[in-house]
Amino acid sequence: MERSLTTDRIAEAIAAAEKETGGKAVETDIRNRDDNAHFEITIQKGMERQEVLVDGQTGQVVKTVANDGDGNDEG
Repeated sequence: MERSLTTDRIAEAIAAAEKETGGKAVETDIRNRDDNAHFEITIQKGMERQEVLVDGQTGQVVKTVANDGDGNDEG
């Protein structure tokens, strides 16, 4: 049975992103990549922001990129 994207899944994704970066989540979005839902978590650590992509099914961090403020965080 496939797990749905519930509040618990969002909390797990945020926890994984915060653990990966050592920062604090300030924004969350859901994206569809490769026919699989992913959570895109914006993390604030000091004066820097990072975008962390977390697989919606596994809860694993897929990618972390610096957010340079240009709105294009695909990298």
